[in-house]
Amino acid sequence: MPFITIASGANHGLRYVAEVTPGTTPANPKTTSLTHNSCTLAPSRDTIESGALRDDRMIPFTRTGTDKIAGDIEFELLAGDYDPFLEAALFGTWTDNVLKAGKSAHTFTIERAFTDIGQYGVFTGCYVNQLSLSVKPSAVITGTLGLVGLACAYATSPLDAAPKAPPAPVPFDSFTGTLKEGGTEIAVVTGIELTLNNGVEPQYAVFNRSAAAVSLGRSKLSGTLTAFFTDGALLRKFLDETPAKLEFTLRHGDDAYTFLIPNLTYTGAEHSVQSESSIQLSMPWQANLDAALGTSFQITRNLAASPAPEGV
Repeated sequence: MPFITIASGANHGLRYVAEVTPGTTPANPKTTSLTHNSCTLAPSRDTIESGALRDDRMIPFTRTGTDKIAGDIEFELLAGDYDPFLEAALFGTWTDNVLKAGKSAHTFTIERAFTDIGQYGVFTGCYVNQLSLSVKPSAVITGTLGLVGLACAYATSPLDAAPKAPPAPVPFDSFTGTLKEGGTEIAVVTGIELTLNNGVEPQYAVFNRSAAAVSLGRSKLSGTLTAFFTDGALLRKFLDETPAKLEFTLRHGDDAYTFLIPNLTYTGAEHSVQSESSIQLSMPWQANLDAALGTSFQITRNLAASPAPEGV
């Protein structure tokens, strides 16, 4: 039996380059490698089955439909590495190291490199439909990018023979940083989960498998704050529908990111008892527009080195 090489995750690479025109890879692209934990970006299609009836009960043919380009990239938050994708997720633009949720679209060509078998998947017109971040005790900060693209193709050579190497800093963790709720620093929070959903949906025209464009929904930021149940302050904010403010800063060495949700509403305050252990509040929340800032979500970065290039 001849020896065969099987693609291995240990040799999987991700590269990207920012697009000027959605769905069009820049000429002679200079790509940047992207550190990642996992990737599910891939094409899929609906199955179209013939409805014709035959006296032998057989189905005469099956076809496949339009290309659906979607998938997730799971990552550990590194200083500068994912800044272009944070920008794309918030539909904003970094200005003086401040990023606000807005309506400026950013797209990428993303290449999946299966280097051990010489196969390269090129996904064009990739929007960040969803961003999730998780802050948990005794853990590094992890996140997920949910991508939606316009088209894809596979080749036997890469877009760029020498992609720029990613930075190699230690990821941010939950040991170093601060958290403020309502403008006051508190130490009873045991977890923060947030998800930003942009409602990106591909739109199709006849006589083409690839999406012609996308439609964009509203910027919806929600999440959950969990905390030890020490008094009734947080619980009363839910009961009284008191507008709240959540701000947390992640630090590693001289690098820091501050995430600000300036105007949120708590939509629940579960505090069930499951065992003899400590009781925690689980408080889901929904972000709203803050009139003073003109946004519902803001990220401020303070990096020792220059931000990671966007691959253009």
